[in-house]
Amino acid sequence: MPSVVSRNSISIVALAFVLFQGAAPSARLSAAEDDPSASYRRMVLMKGAWLFDRNCAFCHEKDGRGAVGPNLTDWYFLHGPTKDDLHRVVQEGVPEKGMPTWKTILKPTDLRLIEHYVWSLRGKEIKGKAPEGEKHEPEEEENPSVASQ
Repeated sequence: MPSVVSRNSISIVALAFVLFQGAAPSARLSAAEDDPSASYRRMVLMKGAWLFDRNCAFCHEKDGRGAVGPNLTDWYFLHGPTKDDLHRVVQEGVPEKGMPTWKTILKPTDLRLIEHYVWSLRGKEIKGKAPEGEKHEPEEEENPSVASQ
């Protein structure tokens, strides 16, 4: 029975291959030595970034700095600072502000990938749209460079 491979799967694999081939030889060697879970997290973030770019960047900009929608790279939150809050907002949207109810548009897996990517943007502090909402100081384990993604 022939295997079915989606065009998106091929695109992601091709993107990963191109990025990997463009890395310096020492980076390729160290990538091969990484544990599999780190490689998996990078792939999840790459796919999440790709989905974010196609569905969310119009309002939040490609790097999350905010435009019509809020800046996603600071420590200010309109709808709460937790992963559960993020999940709810991505799923349900904010219709009164123009954010669609994404759970009726995208697949659950794609929504989770976007959530992981957005969570990884926290604390990057990219200059963009002015802070909105309440400030939430990160705790030690919320260091964005090692936050559970």
